[in-house]
Amino acid sequence: MFIYFWILLLSLFFAYLLEQVRALEADTFRIGRFSVKKTLACRGALMLCALPSAVLSGFRYAVGVDYFYTYVPLYQKIASGMSLREVGTEPGYYFLNKLIILLGGGTVWVFLITSLMIAGLFFLAFYQQSESFVLSVAMFFAAESYFVSLMYVRQFIAAGFVIFGFRYIREKKFWKYALCIGAAFLFHTSAVIMLPLYVLCLLPIHPLFLAGGIAALSLLHDVLMRLLQSMASLTPYGAYWGSIFQQGFRFYGIAFFKYAILFAVAAFFYKKNKKDRFYLFCLNTMALLVYIACNFDILPQTDRICWYLELVVLLLVPMLVRR
Repeated sequence: MFIYFWILLLSLFFAYLLEQVRALEADTFRIGRFSVKKTLACRGALMLCALPSAVLSGFRYAVGVDYFYTYVPLYQKIASGMSLREVGTEPGYYFLNKLIILLGGGTVWVFLITSLMIAGLFFLAFYQQSESFVLSVAMFFAAESYFVSLMYVRQFIAAGFVIFGFRYIREKKFWKYALCIGAAFLFHTSAVIMLPLYVLCLLPIHPLFLAGGIAALSLLHDVLMRLLQSMASLTPYGAYWGSIFQQGFRFYGIAFFKYAILFAVAAFFYKKNKKDRFYLFCLNTMALLVYIACNFDILPQTDRICWYLELVVLLLVPMLVRR
């Protein structure tokens, strides 16, 4: 476990270096006898920042239940020549494995390349969108996104595409956002839930009304649960109802405490930021997370859905700190 601490420090060092370089006004600067372009130095620092966590993740062995339960068997099935339908995984992940196999790579290459994809997408999103690159990198580790990605590879490749796509919420380019969600869908079908949630950036709802909505919807818990089950029965997701993944009623206290604090702090800035599309998206998403924490049994495997919604935290906290 101690090695993760050193990886975090190394990543934070290059993240700090990147922020210092970005703050320079000149397009070029000198290091000894060499003249270095600012853009080139930023890209180099970004790569060095993402590389330690990606390499450590890529060369892991037997980390998490799904290592031998899901990912090694999937590789073996694809290597044996089984079709996409027979393997039963998403097409993006299937053809990525297929390409690695055609090039003569083994499972080590699968984990290394997927780790590079996850780190690359997340850190590029931080670079392009975060108001504090250092803080986002720190939270990537502290909020456990990195550690969860070691166990759930496909979903965190999808999450990488989702957080990268958040930039198009700011830019008001829904079709590009939809393309990012489409790319995420190719690696984990659950990512499709983030497509209709784009509407959250268009809803300037006062935080007091949001809080009231959370309370009202919580009182309608059983009605909403039946409605969601009816809708889900039309999709493969319906199979999760009544399975071991269906939980009894549970108030997720720790998550509620975290989400409620962030929602309250974000609400404090509502008046000055209600025209900021990404701020609205974050505020409404935090309200949704507060509701889920109060009604954690509303859906099977609710934590998997929360992993997508929690991506906003990695960008919202730096935004709030700057404010």
